Amino acid sequence: MIKISETSNVNAKKLMHAFSQFRKIHWKPPHIKGLKPSEFMVLHTVKNAFLDGSEGLMVSEISNLLKIARPTVTQLVNSLQKKGFLEKHADEKDKRVVRISLSGKGKTHAKQGAEEFYRLFEGLAEHLGTEKSKELTDLLQDVFNYFQETELQRKDTTC
Repeated sequence: MIKISETSNVNAKKLMHAFSQFRKIHWKPPHIKGLKPSEFMVLHTVKNAFLDGSEGLMVSEISNLLKIARPTVTQLVNSLQKKGFLEKHADEKDKRVVRISLSGKGKTHAKQGAEEFYRLFEGLAEHLGTEKSKELTDLLQDVFNYFQETELQRKDTTC
């Protein structure tokens, strides 16, 4: 384990602290009480599939999109189905395949959640103003690119 000393890069420490603050934020829209953040992400993912004209997603597709294990997705889907947000149905072309889609309740709540989430960022954009919003967007894209590149490099060295 690396010990961070007093002489460590101060900017690196500040960046670590800033990023750690985000895990304390509850991104889930408040109107969806009783859902875990991970359940809301599954709900949102299924909603987006319907925007693209999908007849529903398979567990493996949700797993790939969210980059989480299939057994975890299965548990989340089962929980959301019990709560009335999702439905399971057989694929029209291959009856062995199970598709996941939104129930009426799921459609309503996913739409409201997406609108509330957008309003949150709309408020942030107004708070920051045009110039700072653009600057933050550019910086965050750079951060994403950096971490994506370093992740690829780590995978290359472990293979």
